[in-house]
Amino acid sequence: MWYAHKIRKNPQASLTYDFDQEKRKELKLEKEPARITRRQKWVLLAFGLGMVTLILGVLKPQICSFIHHTWGVDLMQMLQLEEEGWYITEIAALFLGVGFACGILGKMNMQQFSDAFFDGVRSMAEIAMLLCFAQAIVIIANNGHILDTLLEWMSSAIKHLHPICASWAAMMLQTVIDFFIPSGSGKAVLTMPVLAPLADLIGISRQTMVLAFQLGGSWLNITMPTDPVTIAAIGFARISFGRWLKWILPLLVLMYLLSFAFLIPPYFNGW
Repeated sequence: MWYAHKIRKNPQASLTYDFDQEKRKELKLEKEPARITRRQKWVLLAFGLGMVTLILGVLKPQICSFIHHTWGVDLMQMLQLEEEGWYITEIAALFLGVGFACGILGKMNMQQFSDAFFDGVRSMAEIAMLLCFAQAIVIIANNGHILDTLLEWMSSAIKHLHPICASWAAMMLQTVIDFFIPSGSGKAVLTMPVLAPLADLIGISRQTMVLAFQLGGSWLNITMPTDPVTIAAIGFARISFGRWLKWILPLLVLMYLLSFAFLIPPYFNGW
């Protein structure tokens, strides 16, 4: 909120000021706002219904289970629905269908529809390439057993440290592994079978080791170039990784220092 208030008073202080100006010209935001037409309202309605359908599809098992336990109606059996919720294939098909519906409701001819479709594909191509490169790093690290070597070396070094310093080192280990495995469940499967018994050896509780795992693998996710969500988000926003890192780094340093502090009381409290 402080940063937003600062930029509102002085837009030129924004790290993305030049990009914002280019985007304003591209979207023609300097002109007087046009009134929304009835046809555009139909398009928005179709898009909104598509988003509602997406939510219902993804949460289908939970919704059907709630209805079954509340009113005794088994929608799964009645409608012959699959037990799993929607995933990538179904979501992609839904978006494609919503795109066609919006084109028809917007009375776009075939040329206009094709141009709009390929404009969207063009804007996603760069993001798709970045995601492929990020995934390639993870594949090389896994298949080359780089993570196994790193985990063995770090665990051997941790067991000789003071318990508080060991919990800090475990947190930093999780941060390093987070670069290669952004998935929290993936990191847990890889590291916790080693770090949990290690906690018993160095004199800290397993709860403290889990806390170090959570702190080390949480704050820096939004800056990891191998994290698909981070790359996709800054790609959609058309913000360079360097600018994003420059903006978020002070907050991350503060949160990381607080994480060090949070790992001290559990040792003295025996938690």
